[in-house]
Amino acid sequence: MTGTWEGPARIVLVHDDVGFAGQVTASLVATGNQVCAFENPLQALDSLKPEHQVDVLITRLSFGEGLSNGLSLAMMARNRRPTIKVLFVALEENRPYADGVGEFLASPAPVDEVVAAADRLLLSDLPARSTRSPAVA
Repeated sequence: MTGTWEGPARIVLVHDDVGFAGQVTASLVATGNQVCAFENPLQALDSLKPEHQVDVLITRLSFGEGLSNGLSLAMMARNRRPTIKVLFVALEENRPYADGVGEFLASPAPVDEVVAAADRLLLSDLPARSTRSPAVA
């Protein structure tokens, strides 16, 4: 899975598990969504140009050594596109990093749950924010 821009995509998916990303992409496309998938977060960031209509970013939080993390990607994406909605699909231990930035699904997440969450975000008028209350020390 190498990210190449193939026309208007409302969803950008960034995940280095090629099998999972392929299944999610196929399911999103089957439900009528336009998707562009990437393994590398920096390549995905390049796709968030003003001429591209992107409404939802689906990403994990941790990528391999030497690569940007999903939180940085989400923040840079939001800087370029303030209305973008973010869905993190990541290990439960990384949930606190998503607080206030986007919705979170614990990995491994069933493909149908990822598709349902993406569709919900597309229908929402507001940028996705975590609904989890911050921990009180």
